[in-house]
Amino acid sequence: MGPSSVPRQCLEGLEGGWELKQLFLRNQLGLAKGLFLLCRESEDEYSDDDDMSWKVRRAAAKCLEAVIATRHEMLTEFYRVVSPALIARFKEREENVKVDILQAYVALLRQTRPLIAPVGGGPIGVDDPRALVAAQVGPLVRALQRPLRERALKTRQGCLALLTELLQLLPGALADYLPALLPGLHFSLSDRASSSNMKIDTLAFLGCLLTHHNPQVFHAHVDTLLPPIITAVGDSFYKITSEALLVLQQLVKIRPKRNLLRLGGQDQECSFRFEPYVKDIFECTLTKLKASDIDQEVKERAITCMGYILCHLGDSLQAELAVCLPIFLDRLRNEITRLTTVKALTKVAG
Repeated sequence: MGPSSVPRQCLEGLEGGWELKQLFLRNQLGLAKGLFLLCRESEDEYSDDDDMSWKVRRAAAKCLEAVIATRHEMLTEFYRVVSPALIARFKEREENVKVDILQAYVALLRQTRPLIAPVGGGPIGVDDPRALVAAQVGPLVRALQRPLRERALKTRQGCLALLTELLQLLPGALADYLPALLPGLHFSLSDRASSSNMKIDTLAFLGCLLTHHNPQVFHAHVDTLLPPIITAVGDSFYKITSEALLVLQQLVKIRPKRNLLRLGGQDQECSFRFEPYVKDIFECTLTKLKASDIDQEVKERAITCMGYILCHLGDSLQAELAVCLPIFLDRLRNEITRLTTVKALTKVAG
């Protein structure tokens, strides 16, 4: 039996015990052991050929995930002790271990959600569970910057799953960290080695990002956000195109109405101008709107997206209405696309 197999088997036993028996005793020996092994690097003890210590670290991560999932009453202690240890291990060199560490942190965020739901959207107090999460956002983003740009697809997908869970738990949490995150997102969309699923997951996260933040947060970043989204709309794979149209639909909403922002209960002049981006957004969507030989999902998303474009950017597209309306009329004649078109026209009229 190898030097790493005994602690690994012990940790696997601990994991099974917590999942099956739901231990409620405050015995922290297993928790401490899991943390110790997870944070410990054994690179000096093994050569690259016989290093099996990653199995110990992976078992430790799974053990911690099992503890987190079953010991709800220890949430505060998890954020104090476990969270920093997990974040410190985002630099793990073995992809399988890193993915399990990210998954353990996702479990921590999920265990926090039931405690936040009754609180609502009021101010965050000292004892509010949201304060525990908010205190971790900075270290989390800094630790995820490098993994978001790694070649390993599973790692990047794990990072996006974690950030999505964070936003669902604490909307607006990433407002101050967009400059740190956007390069990694741009990399996943533009990297030729990225799989279709990777691009779809990245676009889905961008949609989540746009949905869970105030529009003005993105004004300074449209130059970075828009080009890869437009490229994705023109992708040959229909699922990527469909997801990109959904994101574009969210993006056009960030344009302030009448160039005014609501700040402190008052309307204030906004210096941000969306006009330079209108043409590219309209043309890439129009290409999909015109196409008749495309997937039904893409066809409906293109109709809906154009409805949002005309609703939010219509004052800059007066001449283009003559191009769009005949296409909408044609879609109204088709029973399959009729309802989607009616909803889009209702949006434009409203």
